Amino acid sequence: MTLRTTAWTHLAAGQPAAALHLVSEQLARDPSDAAAWVAGAEALLALSRAAEAAQAAAQAVSACTLAGAPTAPARAWWALALATDGASAAAIEQLATVLDEAPGTAATWELVARTFEALGEVDAGLEARREAVRSAPRDAAYALRLADRLERADQRAEARVVVDGVLSRGRNTVAERILVRLDHHEGHLEAAATRARRLVTAIPHRGTYLELARLEARLGNPAAAWNAAGHGNALALGAWLEGGGDLDAVPRALDARANAPVGPFPTGTPDGSAFVMGFPRSGTTLLQQRLQAHPGVATLDELPLVDAAVGDAAPGANLAEATERATEPNVAQAIREGWWRRVNTRLPPRDGVVIDKLPLNLLRVELLANAFPASPMIVVLRDPRDAVLSACLQDFELNAATAQCATLERCADLYARAFGRWLQVREHLPQALEVRYEALVNDPETTLRAVLTHLGLPWDPAVLAPVPARTVNTPSYRDVQAPIYARSVGRWRAFEAQLAPVLPTLAPFVEAFGYPR
Repeated sequence: MTLRTTAWTHLAAGQPAAALHLVSEQLARDPSDAAAWVAGAEALLALSRAAEAAQAAAQAVSACTLAGAPTAPARAWWALALATDGASAAAIEQLATVLDEAPGTAATWELVARTFEALGEVDAGLEARREAVRSAPRDAAYALRLADRLERADQRAEARVVVDGVLSRGRNTVAERILVRLDHHEGHLEAAATRARRLVTAIPHRGTYLELARLEARLGNPAAAWNAAGHGNALALGAWLEGGGDLDAVPRALDARANAPVGPFPTGTPDGSAFVMGFPRSGTTLLQQRLQAHPGVATLDELPLVDAAVGDAAPGANLAEATERATEPNVAQAIREGWWRRVNTRLPPRDGVVIDKLPLNLLRVELLANAFPASPMIVVLRDPRDAVLSACLQDFELNAATAQCATLERCADLYARAFGRWLQVREHLPQALEVRYEALVNDPETTLRAVLTHLGLPWDPAVLAPVPARTVNTPSYRDVQAPIYARSVGRWRAFEAQLAPVLPTLAPFVEAFGYPR
């Protein structure tokens, strides 16, 4: 077996670091190996190193050109890497060339789809996935990835047709998992739960366990919901830790700042940026989707643009160190300029306000106050007990912060650390507005009027209109596609027994934010 073939095996097994090591060895022997450059690009993308992935894919295109081989497959990786890195214009240019050459294979069409999705072009992405299915009609994997995206884009009828077509050829566990989501989405709760219970009994699966947890909660079975969530979170956390995750990284960084002096923070002139933050599952996505309907608003959906800008301005700094470095005017300016540079590659020229919505930017609030001194901040509050409960029932893509929500105690500790510091800082930040999730769902017009005033924007009734079908790249996608509802307010009371170990941790914040006991 060649080094390159072994690298592909590692990629298929979800081991991109091992694959990259082998690719590097192969390219040291033969730098003209286009397939090795492609494998390197794939590995680098999996390792969240998009800029380097784009460079590797560009080398693959050059190698294909020198060999007289078609460039579309390698160029599709290049386009995807550019789009992932935020270089939208360059990605579109490469994508146009791929489409001119004709992608040909289902694999290349899928890369085209992923690129369109990274660019926010939902309909084009779906059409590319349909082309992938047409190119490989007997390959269930392409059909099921199309069905997954259709469900997320609220195109459920077509998703069900695709899934039924796969199941007509025989049993398929992935297809049945999508059926669970479709039935849940359409309100067939008992049918969805019955199928999910059967699936996790046969093959434990984190996503299905956590889907089952939310179904059991809606069916009024809190003990069963908590049990399912525990299984799903244990699977997710175990895999993340095996991949090298450091569960103590975020608590260490927050503890390092816990007793640091607050401010003073600089003042400045508004530059058109604004930030929406809060605890995960507290309503930040709902607020973003409503504000996005305003003609004076452009939004960015949970992209780590602040982290990327900090990485350029203060290389190697952890959260606590970066917060301290941002008090230096030259570093603050570099963070601000790096953020805007990335925004401008993702969004067309615009007037109005650009909103960066990332819930746990709350952990960076002091850094933001120094780097963006006049930018409005909106902190979304939710009853701490509901927020922690909802986070523990959610199927997050784990990172150093969201991994805390895989266990109840750590999730509550993260809340206490984040909002403990917020309570120290908020009186020093006149540019910050607290918005309650409960107010947003119970009285959206009054709440949104206050938010728009804070952003310096006029009222527009478009923010109250139903959210159009689109793919939402957060775990809240199903919630924001539905009409605004208040059924999740006070849901913690059904789980009081399960939450009992952390209620004392959350009690000071229940009181500080004025929630009823």
